[in-house]
Amino acid sequence: MPEAIHSRFGIWRFLIAAAGAVLVVLAGTFFLYARRLDHPVLYYHGAAREVPQGTAIAILNPFRDRKDEANAEWLMRDLRTDRCEQIARDRLSSDPSRVCPVLRNSTKASLIWLDAESKNGVQATTRDLWYDLPESRSRLVVHFANSESGWGVNTVELLR
Repeated sequence: MPEAIHSRFGIWRFLIAAAGAVLVVLAGTFFLYARRLDHPVLYYHGAAREVPQGTAIAILNPFRDRKDEANAEWLMRDLRTDRCEQIARDRLSSDPSRVCPVLRNSTKASLIWLDAESKNGVQATTRDLWYDLPESRSRLVVHFANSESGWGVNTVELLR
């Protein structure tokens, strides 16, 4: 009989510990969700964003709003096509001879930094997304801002 009582209490201890672990994970998830707009980058280590040859490790908030990232990735796909010169010159007011060759030869782009959408509850008027292009050892900065057509990509900048 004592063996049955011991095994029963062992199961209850395990269930209480598992419930506590689930509660900690849920509380942490809620905390990250509540702070998603203010802190899209949770941790950044490595070279400064402006150093194209440096290695950077970024841990991004999984609950951040990704609409600007989707627009930037769509733009990068278009800039890898043969329409790059036209898009860079007409739409982005960028130098196509500088941007297009690098993007055509880069198949990988990883987001290493993005500015917050709001600061202290006030909506930002500009936002920069920084992408590492490891094959060309350069950084692509996609600048978002308000224009006549609304919020969207304003220009791109390539740092080599």
